[in-house]
Amino acid sequence: MSEVTSLLNSLKPELHIHAIASDRMDMLTFKDLKNKSSNLQEVETDGEQALKTFSPLMQDIWSGLYKYTPELRAPEEMTPSHALNRELVERMTQTQQYKELRLHTRLDDLHSAMATVTMSSNLAEKLKTELKGQADNANKMKDLEESISSESAKAMAYRDMALQCKENERAGLEEKAAASEKQAQSLKKQIPIMAHLIRKSREAAANKMRCAVRNAADEALEQADELSNTMDGWGIGQGNVRNLPIEDKIGLAKLLQTEKLKKMAQLLGRLRRLAIHKQKTKLIQARDEIHSVGRGDDISRLLPQELGLLRHPLAKKDFQKRFLEHDLAQYDLKGTERTGKGPIIVCVDNSGSMEGDREIWSKAVALALLEIATMQKRHYACIHFGSTVEALEITEIAPNDPDTFRKAVGIASYFLGGGTDFEKPLSASCELIKKSQYNKADIVFITDGAAIISPEFEKEFNSIKKQKEFRVTTVLINASQDENTEKFSDEIVEVSELIDAEAGQVFGI
Repeated sequence: MSEVTSLLNSLKPELHIHAIASDRMDMLTFKDLKNKSSNLQEVETDGEQALKTFSPLMQDIWSGLYKYTPELRAPEEMTPSHALNRELVERMTQTQQYKELRLHTRLDDLHSAMATVTMSSNLAEKLKTELKGQADNANKMKDLEESISSESAKAMAYRDMALQCKENERAGLEEKAAASEKQAQSLKKQIPIMAHLIRKSREAAANKMRCAVRNAADEALEQADELSNTMDGWGIGQGNVRNLPIEDKIGLAKLLQTEKLKKMAQLLGRLRRLAIHKQKTKLIQARDEIHSVGRGDDISRLLPQELGLLRHPLAKKDFQKRFLEHDLAQYDLKGTERTGKGPIIVCVDNSGSMEGDREIWSKAVALALLEIATMQKRHYACIHFGSTVEALEITEIAPNDPDTFRKAVGIASYFLGGGTDFEKPLSASCELIKKSQYNKADIVFITDGAAIISPEFEKEFNSIKKQKEFRVTTVLINASQDENTEKFSDEIVEVSELIDAEAGQVFGI
């Protein structure tokens, strides 16, 4: 019995299957992450076909990326079957890509999960090809360890049975226990021999392993940089996604990585900055608008004729006297920014002709206007419209809406590809404006087509517009204005090139 216990202790207690020191909380966190991520589950299943110890390897990759100060265990602390895992992880931590990747992933559940999927998937492929020999050796060692464990367990079971059986059966059970113990001891002697051969094989494949790990880290870093840039373009900080479940974070990240939304993010980043600049400039200009002429001593606002007095010695004394008395003629300024404004509503044409660059540009403009609504603390709505028979897709976002980011991604992702009808989205806009306690809403209507506006609709629409004091700015993409757009528009902006400057014409609302 003592020999069996000694054998089991030599195999397990002081040895580990994880190369990065992980406590129970680390294990539970990653397990929960896997349960919620189909991507991680798929990669794990795929990787285990090549390497039986792939699941602990994934834990090591995640721990090395996520933990604040990951600690790599010494080679002698590892079970022999997991020595390959440790070597791969050690080589991972030695790459420059890993050090840069950690800037994204440390204590960041989204980036660490995404990078774990990418690196694990990449390594799973290498373990089936370039590193297949090393994976096969690790699998053989794993089989050997399991055989030793099995024989040891059998020996212990026979010993327990022998203590409880009849006298005439005891000898046979003790004989079986001894045979299992002997087999376990025999198998155990193979471990150092096999470990030596495997170590030599890994040393011979050192360059292959180095390249495999570097390529995996390189791909993960490229993805992390791309995701960070995309999120920056969208104006997404940790606060926008911190409270989302991890499965939702990963889903949104995958959506943001689609080609259409990556292009949109690049444009949106520039348009957001342009919109913010326009608004700040507008506020400065509003503060400096001339309202009337008054009296005072502000040199920067004096009338030209007062400044002209400084050129004449006698008049200069009068100037100085009135300056001290705050009695010089100067411009009075009055800010023109209105408080309590109605919603910003963006109507986006979703007809088939808008697909491609026009769709990306129009939605980037729509989302930049969301930035303005946020700055002005105004309600916002985006209305995707098509033909008369197609339902409108309406997204409303209130100031400080906790779901703003998810809704914005929904606005960017939706596309109808139908026909064109103007009256339905304009009617919906009026209904939204009626719900607001404030007047002076702004409608931005973006289209590349034309549609009939009936006299009855024109009359009713303009009546509501007068009552609620809202404005309509129509953006025509590669289309000429006609009598129909003139019927409901206060301003028409004709856009021939989908560039930032042309979008800037809309951001003065």
